[in-house]
Amino acid sequence: MQILKSRIERGELVRQIVFIAYESLPMILVLTCVSSLIITVNTATELAKYGGRELIGAAITLSNLQEITPIFISFAIMARCGTAFTAEIATMKISDQINALQIMKVDPLYYLFSPRLLAIILVTPVILAISAFVSTISGMIMANISIKLEYVEFLDSAWRYATMKEYFYPLLKTEIFNIFMIMVVVTTALTCGNSSKDVGLATSRASTAVIIGVVIINGFLTPILYH
Repeated sequence: MQILKSRIERGELVRQIVFIAYESLPMILVLTCVSSLIITVNTATELAKYGGRELIGAAITLSNLQEITPIFISFAIMARCGTAFTAEIATMKISDQINALQIMKVDPLYYLFSPRLLAIILVTPVILAISAFVSTISGMIMANISIKLEYVEFLDSAWRYATMKEYFYPLLKTEIFNIFMIMVVVTTALTCGNSSKDVGLATSRASTAVIIGVVIINGFLTPILYH
């Protein structure tokens, strides 16, 4: 908690926010858009076959918000930014920059962890909102193409069944995933070996740990939040 109470340099915070948003958002939008198209083709076809056209918008919107979008956001941020963070911090360690910070009486954990943690907490709601919007529009368009579902029908279904918790719970999940990711990335980088090979191994270990960890955390969070 002392780390979070300390003063964070605004310039570094802004740099991390821009880096995370710029690097990860295009990949996130591609993943959420394509996944929404695939889910819509399968879901809309089956629901329409059994007379459930009025549920199509809700089913697609809720499945994207509750499961697909939070996980893909975390995976994309890890792939584009988490690996870069791991390599950067691990390289600082083997080049004795971490020791230099300690000599200057700067806490390396605070200096490296706090800006990234706060940046990802601040940028996550924006990324989730944009991703949710793109996935909904993609699903709506694909439903119209595949089964001729009118846009008004899709949006009316989504609006009827989606409440504020359908955005708050995914936001909570995504924040937890991303905080976990930053913790793993920084910890793995700071504990890596002292050779260039260890930098690559640390990046690989961090990526593996985050992917497995996010899936496991999601397995615990979903029944708690939605049941």
